[in-house]
Amino acid sequence: MREKHIDERLQAICDLVPEGTGTLLDVGTDHGYVPIHLIKNNIVKHAIASDISPPSLKKAQREIEKSGLSNRIETRVGSGLEVIHRGDEIDVVVVSGMGGVLISQLLETSKELISRSGFTFIFQPVQAPQELRSYLARNDFVILDEVFLKSSNKYYQIIVAMYKATPSFVERFPEFEDVKEYYELSPGIIRKSDAVLLEYVEGRLEEISYICLQLETLKKKKGLTSVQEDRLNLMVRKKEFYEKVRKYALKRIG
Repeated sequence: MREKHIDERLQAICDLVPEGTGTLLDVGTDHGYVPIHLIKNNIVKHAIASDISPPSLKKAQREIEKSGLSNRIETRVGSGLEVIHRGDEIDVVVVSGMGGVLISQLLETSKELISRSGFTFIFQPVQAPQELRSYLARNDFVILDEVFLKSSNKYYQIIVAMYKATPSFVERFPEFEDVKEYYELSPGIIRKSDAVLLEYVEGRLEEISYICLQLETLKKKKGLTSVQEDRLNLMVRKKEFYEKVRKYALKRIG
């Protein structure tokens, strides 16, 4: 049963948490809606809700108390995985509502802990997912699953990953290997193409085409600086990529 505060984005995160999870850590919990929902629906047995901001954590504490779950959801103030104590047996870590750069920085500060943890991570970057994917690829994480969705007129990507995990499948996707250049969309998301992804891709194509037109017009009038020329080349590559994704999505949707 969906709680009233659980929108499509939070529900998608909750749906990726395995039923029967022992302990979940929700980093940057805000109001604590995710752990509350997971405990109430018997998906998770115990949870730790953390936030770097004491006032924000107070909001979560009030919601947890109101739900009668203070004995099953612990709250901790702190940054990222630094809230984990020796002896904690955490199975799943949710990190949502932050940018991809910040999430990468939080992971970087806890590399030793992660290397011996066996955590399943559920990341939901609100921006710069390409920065997070790039970090994961450079640091021996394996992406196990991904979800693309729209909620409240915004598009979101959710990434499930583990450190040095064994991939559940290995499948070549050669027509989209060039996505590795900037990690904006991954083969895992493209494989699941639907009407929402197609809508997003068409919007991105419109934005990128406009930028290309502006730069190409400037180039004809008075030329481009080396920085502008590099930007134009990048935009042209992105346009080609998104056109390819659009074609694939249309074919898959039928």
